[in-house]
Amino acid sequence: MTNIAKAIDRLREERRDAQNQVQKLGEAISVLEKLTRAQAQVCTRWRHISQTRSFRSRAPENFSGPESTLGEDTRVEESS
Repeated sequence: MTNIAKAIDRLREERRDAQNQVQKLGEAISVLEKLTRAQAQVCTRWRHISQTRSFRSRAPENFSGPESTLGEDTRVEESS
């Protein structure tokens, strides 16, 4: 083989290796993007749960807890 033919073979081999590396990098990026989306969904859900709990803890007494009188008639009836 001539020096030019060897150089061409070597360049083709390097190109093949580079293409494999690009494919691996693409797969790694894809995995990281999926993890990022999943983490964002978890954070969003956690933030929603946290905000809901925070809202409930600030609610007036008659709107929370088992002793709530919301919807009940609390007027005192006069007896004759």
